[in-house]
Amino acid sequence: MGKGFRNSIEYKNFRDGVLEYYDYTCEDCGGNEDLTLSHNKAVCLGGDKMDLNNSGVKCYHCHKKRTKIDMNLLKKVNALIRNGDLIEI
Repeated sequence: MGKGFRNSIEYKNFRDGVLEYYDYTCEDCGGNEDLTLSHNKAVCLGGDKMDLNNSGVKCYHCHKKRTKIDMNLLKKVNALIRNGDLIEI
């Protein structure tokens, strides 16, 4: 997601709605500081960035942990595709 999109009214309204839905609380640790939107299925793995069913709230620390897991998974999948062990869909 580019900065232009994040600055759009559409995104700000969506973000505010998701934060309010989750009562401004991190889903993982219950914290309420440095909150950010999170996606159940990462956008880089095909998740929809504007779908409430694919959105949640995480604090910076928990989001960073989740992003690291998603990126490691993406690297493994790409390696399998490159090696011919997995067929790209």
